[in-house]
Amino acid sequence: MKFEQTTRRERILVYGSFKLGKSTCWFDIAETYYKAGRTDVKFYAIDTDFGVGKLLDEGYQHIEDDGMLTTYNPMDFGELLAASKDIFKKAKKGDWIIIDMLSYPWAEAQEFYIEGVFGSNPEDYFMQMRKEVVAKKGKDKRAYGGQEGTDWGFITKVYKRFEFPLTLKTKANVFGVTEEKKLDANRGASTDQIKKHKKVGGMAPVGQKGIGRRLDRKSVV
Repeated sequence: MKFEQTTRRERILVYGSFKLGKSTCWFDIAETYYKAGRTDVKFYAIDTDFGVGKLLDEGYQHIEDDGMLTTYNPMDFGELLAASKDIFKKAKKGDWIIIDMLSYPWAEAQEFYIEGVFGSNPEDYFMQMRKEVVAKKGKDKRAYGGQEGTDWGFITKVYKRFEFPLTLKTKANVFGVTEEKKLDANRGASTDQIKKHKKVGGMAPVGQKGIGRRLDRKSVV
């Protein structure tokens, strides 16, 4: 069986609710290469929810055994950065970079920023921040999201150090997996955003807000 990728480069984002088989989608891609005898194609998976092992046990173990799959399980943003740098060096054209789940790095970037700038644990920061917001009856720049506008700009800069090398700068294919969220005008969603996602029930991917532009195929599972 001959298998060839017909496009220059894939950048896929799959998002949806839990237990619907989102991660199985990229395992099926790896299986297609395997059956075609293309074990030279490598898959580099950043497995943030530790789900790869379970799927390997469900009939995909040969993908790892034949050297097609390398899995990373980062515990914090520092390890995410290290994984990103390592994959960027190794992944070549035709390989696949998997980020599963893509919401985790965005959350970890925020914690990394809080610890670095405010010098406190995120749980302590958020408890104190909410006390201050409540005391001001919502009249606080941190009332939505827990940060001021300037902070979000710097958090995004920190986050992009992880994601951009993988989604924009590499020559490899990219497959991102994340959860979904209901867009709500009362929680900052614009009218255009809500209208854009109307066909998918108003559900948008969870993570840094630019992932939908950098990954050009979005699917609701």
